[in-house]
Amino acid sequence: MSSDGESSHADPLSPGLASPSLSFSPPMSPPLSFLFSPPSSSHLARSLDRLKVEEAKGTLAASPSESKSAFDRSHSPSTLGDEGIGHNIPLQSSRHLRLDVGGYKFSTTITTLTSSPDSMLAAMFSGRFMLEKTDEGCVFIDRDGQLFQYVLTWLRNGWLPPLTCPKEHELLFQEARFYQLQGLIEFLESEDSLNIPPPTTLTAMPGPEAERFSQKEFLCLVNSVPSKKKVQLCGADLSGLNLSGVGLQGANMKFVNLSNTIMHHSNFQEADLRYANLQGADLSYIDLSLCNLQGANLSGAKLLYANLQGCNLQGADMMNVALQNANVQGANLQGANLQGANLHGTNLLGAKLQGASLHGITNVQSAKGLRR
Repeated sequence: MSSDGESSHADPLSPGLASPSLSFSPPMSPPLSFLFSPPSSSHLARSLDRLKVEEAKGTLAASPSESKSAFDRSHSPSTLGDEGIGHNIPLQSSRHLRLDVGGYKFSTTITTLTSSPDSMLAAMFSGRFMLEKTDEGCVFIDRDGQLFQYVLTWLRNGWLPPLTCPKEHELLFQEARFYQLQGLIEFLESEDSLNIPPPTTLTAMPGPEAERFSQKEFLCLVNSVPSKKKVQLCGADLSGLNLSGVGLQGANMKFVNLSNTIMHHSNFQEADLRYANLQGADLSYIDLSLCNLQGANLSGAKLLYANLQGCNLQGADMMNVALQNANVQGANLQGANLQGANLHGTNLLGAKLQGASLHGITNVQSAKGLRR
């Protein structure tokens, strides 16, 4: 993760070819709070009719009038123009656009973004509305940037490989509803959209019924995975195990339960540990460089002399974490909870701390790179 605000975990997708035009009628999403204008009046009228039917069935809480008024208040072209913020982007199919989706940068074209004509994205980039740009010239969307990679791939190809993590599948479904991509919604509702690997690939269902591995089972299964393949541990329960010295570089460990584990000198470089539970774990001397720990629970964990360089810890719970002599250089700690953390000798040079909670942190004087 770089020090200039751009996440190293974003995998910006290169501009793709235009996808064939699809014609869908997606359900209307709840009121939006991002920085774009609403669909055209004819499309809004059709959407309001659908909302009335759905509201009668009790499927939506917000009324059509509330949705329309929210659009009108937050996306008025005249308001943006008065403030000098809005930029009217011409509708040119070959025009390249840079997007900033939740801090992740993408490059694509108008053709791709409007390939699903009844979607919210098609309305946003139709050329009829004023779009706000960041100082870097990107159009900003306040949504999950990592999940947007799937959205963009769908728009380019009209197809996605089956997902292997149920929780990620659920989150992507919410994004599809938000963007009103009916084709993607129908795909995610189909049985073909989720393919959970068998237990031999170390994947377990998240939640209370997750399969719990013993020490012996875990080591046997890790050793059975070919060296060129990444270990799949999404949602597995590994709580309380001793994983010291284990090499799990680039492993898929989203939603994994690693609470109270011991992982001295383990290598988790570039592993995906989003929303993992590492509460009370002993991670001393671990290598978590370039690891994605967004939203992870690290409260009470020990990270003495740990390498967290370039790590994504955005929104992570690091309350009372022991970070003595840890290398957190260039890490993204935006919105993280560091209350009561011990920062003795911690290297925070270039780390992003915007919105982080630093109440009650200790040994601040010996921390490097922390503005006092």
